[in-house]
Amino acid sequence: MTTYVSTTKLHNRHTGDYPVNIVERSSIPIASVSDPRIKVFLKGPAGLAESEEGKEADLGRTDGFKVKWGRDVEDTKNGQKEGKFIWYGKISPGEEVVLVSEWDVRAPFDAGWRVKSL
Repeated sequence: MTTYVSTTKLHNRHTGDYPVNIVERSSIPIASVSDPRIKVFLKGPAGLAESEEGKEADLGRTDGFKVKWGRDVEDTKNGQKEGKFIWYGKISPGEEVVLVSEWDVRAPFDAGWRVKSL
């Protein structure tokens, strides 16, 4: 088993009253249909794995950022099936937001697999 972590830090460096709306697109690898021995388990963001497609996962974040399966805020079709999800929210001037995704990949040593980017 191998654990992967992806961390994105976003910082609004404006000094005036310029809150910024953010949509951060993320993804995890999906299990191979050609080799059922390869398994992918989403560990974070907490609650996303159990979330229904198109529904926000309850993260309980104080910064108000939300996450749901999909390619965009409006395009949620097949997001979970394709391993695509989005973070979205607003960053106030001078604030920083850290978004962390984590997943495990379990595969036998002889299984051939690779991670495709977005």
